[in-house]
Amino acid sequence: MTTKVCGSCKVDKPLNMFNINRSKKNYSHGVYPVCKECQSVKSRLTYQKHRDKRRAGARAYHLRKNYGLSLDQFSDLVKEQDGLCACCGERQDYKTVDGKGQELFVDHCHETGRIRGLLCGRCNTGIGILGDTLDHLKKAVAYLEKRIKDV
Repeated sequence: MTTKVCGSCKVDKPLNMFNINRSKKNYSHGVYPVCKECQSVKSRLTYQKHRDKRRAGARAYHLRKNYGLSLDQFSDLVKEQDGLCACCGERQDYKTVDGKGQELFVDHCHETGRIRGLLCGRCNTGIGILGDTLDHLKKAVAYLEKRIKDV
């Protein structure tokens, strides 16, 4: 069996321990110069090193694509609401670039796309499950008021 020395760990390994290179570059034996194990370690470290930048980019893309908001506009909304949920008024610190903190969610009309405010996860989920309609919300309130009296 043919072997090759890994360009990273300098260990002589069988060719099946290297990823196949399908590019036009002429690496020896048609495989990459670094073994699979070393490449895996390198990829993992690169992923971790750039994780925060990737998260910020993903958040910016999500806000822009779904709501037409930039990160600065989102931050302005958070400041306008003083970091509070627009529905229940509880303090929420939106997720920072490093992924820490509770996230505020963009509440919007699904018919018009108009942004109504920023909500905590609990309020956003509750309103969403009740179909964004006042009728459902009123029925839920009436149900709770009736049941609380019964208990």
